[in-house]
Amino acid sequence: MWMPSAAEVLDIEDRFLAAVPGERIIESSLTVKFLKRVGVMLNPDSTATGDVVVPRSVPV
Repeated sequence: MWMPSAAEVLDIEDRFLAAVPGERIIESSLTVKFLKRVGVMLNPDSTATGDVVVPRSVPV
């Protein structure tokens, strides 16, 4: 799940637990920065720039 900020993690977890009574979250993991290597370029706010990166051929 993509979130604009880490501050939203607890809110999302709380909403999940409220929606599914009796369940519990055993473990939570957070990736702080994800480097996107191929595909649609993203702005700092995670919206698409409209630019697409096409991988170049690597000589063998």
